[in-house]
Amino acid sequence: MHTLVGETPNLITAKKKVTEILEEAVWAGNIILVIDEFDKYISDGNGRIDLTDVFEEILKGSGLQILGIVTDDNYHRFIQENKNLNVLFEKVVIEKPDNHAVLETLEMTVVPVLEVENEVTITYQALLETIKDADLYITKTPFPEKAIDLLDEAVIFTKNHFKINVITAYHIDTFLEEKAKVPIKEIGILEKEKLIHLEEFLHKRIVNQKEAISTVAETLRRGRLNISDRKKPLGSFLFIGPTGVGKTETAKALSEFYFGSEEKIIRFDMSEYQEEFGIGRLIGRSDGTPGELTDKINDNPFSLLLLDEIEKTDKKILNILMTIMDEGYIADANGNRIICNNLFVIATSNAGAEFIREEIMKGSKEVLKEKLIDHILRKGIFSPEFINRFDEVVAFTPLSEGHLREVARLQLEKLNKRLEGKEISVNISNNLIKYLAVHGYDPVFGARAMQRVIANTVETQVAHRLLEGKVEKGEKIEITIND
Repeated sequence: MHTLVGETPNLITAKKKVTEILEEAVWAGNIILVIDEFDKYISDGNGRIDLTDVFEEILKGSGLQILGIVTDDNYHRFIQENKNLNVLFEKVVIEKPDNHAVLETLEMTVVPVLEVENEVTITYQALLETIKDADLYITKTPFPEKAIDLLDEAVIFTKNHFKINVITAYHIDTFLEEKAKVPIKEIGILEKEKLIHLEEFLHKRIVNQKEAISTVAETLRRGRLNISDRKKPLGSFLFIGPTGVGKTETAKALSEFYFGSEEKIIRFDMSEYQEEFGIGRLIGRSDGTPGELTDKINDNPFSLLLLDEIEKTDKKILNILMTIMDEGYIADANGNRIICNNLFVIATSNAGAEFIREEIMKGSKEVLKEKLIDHILRKGIFSPEFINRFDEVVAFTPLSEGHLREVARLQLEKLNKRLEGKEISVNISNNLIKYLAVHGYDPVFGARAMQRVIANTVETQVAHRLLEGKVEKGEKIEITIND
């Protein structure tokens, strides 16, 4: 149809040519006409042509058999509301096959071809692992296609990298782990040690916040060992506390540890979605406008979803987000489900910050989670249903002067890491740390102001020294403090 319609100069000519073909099929009497992407030929728009009246004229009383193939999304967008077509065509929904049917498809039609073409032997365990991995980690493509593609690619990968001719479950896991950049294989000795000492790794980046670190670490261990419900996200947390105390830094550290990079974060400022129309921005609209949230998750299924200032968004949007945490998916405007079981979900809120400060001022060494949740519910900030969807609610406490000095040291160590390529470093003296702890704290923005002070004080001096050529390789630069 694409070629047929593309060769015609105008709509009238196209209709004439399609009518002739349909009439010939009717005259033959033994034709079943299959039209792929049927929605393109019964609607207007870019790359589309509306031949609805042609099909209506031919199909009335002719007995011609036509199978129009269309995706769920395009059916809802272009066909569902077309009453004339719905009278002429019967809707038949093709459901995805179950895992047993997929296994039979692989055994009977796929494996024999792959084994002959690639001169390999594919074990039965490899087939089972292919189905399991495709079900858990491949969300865009349905069965059986995603299992076939995974097995095909894993066979080629194994031959090229392992130089062997027997494909096992280990090779399926190794290929997908390499492709998706997420841990899939059985835990090795080194990773086991990292998981055991995960709190130490996270505390290299986050100061204080022992409860938050412990909670995140325990959830991550359960997720990595596949103890948690795999239909839900890997973990979901509500971080509550003042600005600049480590909520976002904890999210970054978690992303780095599990996904290997801070770049694996999908970040939304939920204060921008305060009105109900924000729903259309997040999940799209029935007119085909894509959703910002659904598209990002679809394109980045292995990532950390960070929802900042969650208390400022519309209540109806919170209901949509509950589906992610409770059922492990989000539906777009056309009803398509985007699977979210390979996401971490972290929502942050400053809503209970003042309550936390008051508790600390009373002498509480830590804020009891139960008291914090009770405060949030009494104030009507969140509903009990929303709170209960999270794996954990974590209170982040304000930083003391001693904590701020630790933050200053961590920030300077990060700077020296960036300066390694220039073979220079900054001398991290006690005086410099004290200066940054005093001038890098803001009652409103917490320790975030410290990055600005380091940039204006430390990085500026380093830049001037480099431009003036007054730095030798291996030198530890002394920073001048003008207090």
